[in-house]
Amino acid sequence: MPLLTFTTDFGLRDPYVAEMKGAVLSLCPGARLIDVTHEITPGDVQEASWVLARVWKRFPEDTVHVAVVDPGVGSSRLPVAVGAAGRWFVGPDNGIVGPVLDRWPAEAALEIQTSRLPGEPPSDTFHGRDLFAPAAARLACGESAEALGDALDPGLLV
Repeated sequence: MPLLTFTTDFGLRDPYVAEMKGAVLSLCPGARLIDVTHEITPGDVQEASWVLARVWKRFPEDTVHVAVVDPGVGSSRLPVAVGAAGRWFVGPDNGIVGPVLDRWPAEAALEIQTSRLPGEPPSDTFHGRDLFAPAAARLACGESAEALGDALDPGLLV
């Protein structure tokens, strides 16, 4: 059964977390979804990276970790999926995965291509639902990373 975790700054008062989960379950209905936290201080990438660094290794290999704290949404920052230590990390290329990669080298990195994702074009402000959740779902359900985007040099990640 595929396992995905979520770390965001969305809070729990709005429907945003549920929308991301719905996007995942629409593509990977058997997935188990684990909330790490949705209470990261808004826009605090450093706090999010610390939380992710604390928890990721407690989950089994093949877990897909979705981390969305994205003050640069709508900017030129890249949407990425990074494979390291037998797991996937999906989110914005803004440093969230940095502490993981400081200890474990990336096995793969790719830029998620919106043209390769199902559904409508992504909104300018909700990449968690429109880019990261669908990409994570497809990885969790066994699709190849190459189906989602083009390879990146892991050394160029923020």
